[in-house]
Amino acid sequence: MDPGTAQALMDLPLASDDTLDTKVVKNYQKLVGMLIWLHKTRPDLLFTINLLSRFLKNPTTRHFDLARSRVLKYLSGTTYFGLAFCRKEDGNWKLSAQADADLAGDKRTSRSTLGYFAKMGDYGSVSFHSTLERKICTSTQQAETYAVSACLRDVIWIRILLSEMHGDSSN
Repeated sequence: MDPGTAQALMDLPLASDDTLDTKVVKNYQKLVGMLIWLHKTRPDLLFTINLLSRFLKNPTTRHFDLARSRVLKYLSGTTYFGLAFCRKEDGNWKLSAQADADLAGDKRTSRSTLGYFAKMGDYGSVSFHSTLERKICTSTQQAETYAVSACLRDVIWIRILLSEMHGDSSN
């Protein structure tokens, strides 16, 4: 999702109890539910799903239109995207990971969005996650530290799993 659309989604007012359209809410929840199911093979959608999930309880027609038009257009143009697993040219499966965070990216709560992924080989994410941090961070360094900490917990778990499966986890 491009930054302009994400910003527009966060700037939209939420539906109140008297303006809530149950048909819009149901359709919005169905769309986000389908995306949640799809993210198992499409980690590129994690941030978008995370952002759209923040409005599940009280979306407006504008939320639904933005979500439907941008996300479905992206999905139709990337139908061949997905997970692929390839060995490195030297024959080893090297475990690597990356993490990132923003500072106060959510305009309503000032909480940061964290994300990370771990992959084996040249491709093939084996673990990925995107979430809205529970605590309010006071600096970019604090937000990045939380992201790296969450990533390292996953990497340690993956290394233990690989060693139990007699895989090479020394990389």
